[in-house]
Amino acid sequence: MSVRHRSIAGAPQRPAGAAAAQVSEMVTETLTPASAVDDTQVASELDAALPAIRSLIAAKQLADDPIVLVADPLRLEIRVVSGPKALGMDEQLGKVVGAARATDWSLHVPAGAILASLVTRALAKLEHVTIDPAPTHKPHAAALADTPVLDLEALRLVGGDG
Repeated sequence: MSVRHRSIAGAPQRPAGAAAAQVSEMVTETLTPASAVDDTQVASELDAALPAIRSLIAAKQLADDPIVLVADPLRLEIRVVSGPKALGMDEQLGKVVGAARATDWSLHVPAGAILASLVTRALAKLEHVTIDPAPTHKPHAAALADTPVLDLEALRLVGGDG
């Protein structure tokens, strides 16, 4: 899985509503090339999630705990930076490549300690936008480390020791 990271400037560079719109636009544009993904459903779910995302941005909850889009083979982690760090930061807005082959998607929104009940209620009936943590990502090398290079049992059987 390809992991990408993006940061969007929040306040004072951009109000929470505008930063939330940038998150929504980035997710929408990233999923658009995936022909197996229903663009209408993406737009509908993002519209429903927008007030919760805006609230998390206003509460400065997305600087350290990102929103994560999982659209295999892409994992996109989106942070919204606020305060002095947001001023003049280098943003990469718009479409993130890598989701064209995706057949499904999920957007994992952190509930945030302060806003947990509000975010939970706002996302409760959505199919693809959730407060569930994103699946953990293993870097390619770590995934390979879990795969045995040799099947010792098969070698034993071929060698006649069994």
